[in-house]
Amino acid sequence: IANREHSEDAKAMLYIIYNMYLETRDLDKALTVLQDICNRYNEEMGRTRHLSGAIYYYKRDITTAQDVLLDAINRYPNDKYVADSMYTLAKICSEKKDHSSAIRYIKVLIEKYPYFHKYAELYHYLGMQYAINGDIIEAISALNIAISKYPKYRTADLSVITLGRIYEDAKYCGKAIETYYMIISDYPSSK
Repeated sequence: IANREHSEDAKAMLYIIYNMYLETRDLDKALTVLQDICNRYNEEMGRTRHLSGAIYYYKRDITTAQDVLLDAINRYPNDKYVADSMYTLAKICSEKKDHSSAIRYIKVLIEKYPYFHKYAELYHYLGMQYAINGDIIEAISALNIAISKYPKYRTADLSVITLGRIYEDAKYCGKAIETYYMIISDYPSSK
């Protein structure tokens, strides 16, 4: 089926093959399949560029990942995978210690992509980036949003702990104690 040039069955089969290579961690073959999809289906260009950038990121080829993801955002700004590309770019910027750029990408994601599926993580990550950058007020604000809007999300307890540590480091002992008690009462199974 995958050898039939432009059928939807072939495209679906190629994505199945791509996913199988991902599951077996054969990232080079997964990239080859993405290139094949890209060559056959122009409408898949944005998606395949994003997925290729993500694979380069997982391979720890950060420079290529950044180039591919920026290309995907610039060439396919209306593609539904732009938000995922921006999120990965924010992580790359953070790893490169470019926290101001990471903050910029996260803020654009929050403002322009309300459908993005990782909002709680975005606010937690934004809070961490602000804290690393030394902007304690913005860090506290972002973490409070993560906690208040998404109290049941899987990273909520981590946001509370991070907030407590920020208060503690800033010598706001009363707020730190209050926040740490929140962990005990609201997230008793937190580690």
